[in-house]
Amino acid sequence: MKRWGSKPTISLALTLIVAGLAFFAATPDPAANTLLSALIGLGQGGVEVGVNSIIVRIDARNTVGR
Repeated sequence: MKRWGSKPTISLALTLIVAGLAFFAATPDPAANTLLSALIGLGQGGVEVGVNSIIVRIDARNTVGR
């Protein structure tokens, strides 16, 4: 299985957030907004995963010689 990098992961997550928020603002239906909230949350989780992987890589580079 091919791994995604941090940049594509964060980019896709931000796209999900923007799309979810745009449709959330345009849709008055509570059921649809509940589903869109889940989409927004999925995007926020993707940003979290991307940032955490970057931090782990930075930390691994700085602690190799110690």
